[in-house]
Amino acid sequence: MFEKNGLYRQGVGAVILNQHNQIFAGQRMTDNTFWQMPQGGLHANETHEFALLRELYEETGIKNIKILGDTPPIKYHIPINYRKNHIIGQEQVWFFVRFLGEDHEINLNIEDTPEFKKWQWLSINSLLSNVVPFKKELYEQIISAGTKLGLLSC
Repeated sequence: MFEKNGLYRQGVGAVILNQHNQIFAGQRMTDNTFWQMPQGGLHANETHEFALLRELYEETGIKNIKILGDTPPIKYHIPINYRKNHIIGQEQVWFFVRFLGEDHEINLNIEDTPEFKKWQWLSINSLLSNVVPFKKELYEQIISAGTKLGLLSC
């Protein structure tokens, strides 16, 4: 858990696929440039799957999904200017899920302090072109895992 005098936060992320195999991406409240997939940390005694369901609902209002598969834990480093406390990165399990609902069910304002201000469905290439640079390698690993599982195709 500790590496280079720092801590990796344990978490989950979601690759949400619509019926056209486009990927859900949100634009963070604090950013006008980059897009990202939903992700969040594990709470005490939470399973990865429970954290996934909680984070999806909190960030997107999405409940109507089918879990298709997941990745082994993937680590990435957070640049120093983005770090909080002693967290130097995250170790996340990413889930591939099929959104079974309708777009009007997506609600970014479930929480008092929303994570995202806008959302859209993106192709894999558009997602990779519009992610914050320090997460690009992470997203490439996630896409590669999804391809190996037969869930995504580039």
